[in-house]
Amino acid sequence: MELVGNVSHVGNTSMKVRVDIFVEQMYKNEREKAISGEFTFVAIDEDKKPVSILKNKKKTVSLSRDRFRV
Repeated sequence: MELVGNVSHVGNTSMKVRVDIFVEQMYKNEREKAISGEFTFVAIDEDKKPVSILKNKKKTVSLSRDRFRV
């Protein structure tokens, strides 16, 4: 099983992360997508009100291209 995710959008108070999960058969070099989803995370304060996640807009560009594998 392989999980591949990337940050697809970064806003002022939230970000979206797309995740694809692939499965593969043992002893084969093939894999197929089993499921995918997009998750929205919102930064909140102690009062559960949205707060800004970025103070410097330059970070938006680099975050939107981040990719990770587990």
